[in-house]
Amino acid sequence: MDTNKKEIRHEKEPDKNHFDTILSKYVSVWIWSILFGGTATITLTLFNLAPRGRDWNNLSIVFIIILLYGLAFVFMSWYSLYKYLIFYIIPKFFKLDEKRDDDYSKMKKSPFYLRRSFLYLMGGLVAIFAMKISELLLESSLFQSGNGF
Repeated sequence: MDTNKKEIRHEKEPDKNHFDTILSKYVSVWIWSILFGGTATITLTLFNLAPRGRDWNNLSIVFIIILLYGLAFVFMSWYSLYKYLIFYIIPKFFKLDEKRDDDYSKMKKSPFYLRRSFLYLMGGLVAIFAMKISELLLESSLFQSGNGF
């Protein structure tokens, strides 16, 4: 009788692999959504920082170049997030990863897509800082008084 009780106990113990699978799905979506929100925020911030109605004549080209630089980085971040969604999140949640061997290599590269999205996001953040610093320099009293660099 003692052996039957031990067998029943082993059947009721939680499966650690099941919890690891659920946790990995949760964490991957959590990190992806944080990067998605950060990319959306930086995209909107870049569009709101565009020089509209300012009287800087040829100096506005500095803002346009920095804005294009930042938008290029942000759109590359969007593309990396899209690749991660297509090659990792959707196959994991709909269990498509066991069906196709050709997508397995793409799924192995999925952490690379998240890392690349984060780096592109930092490039967009650098563009925002560069726009704000150049705006402060151009609006400073040094330029307003005509004693420019």
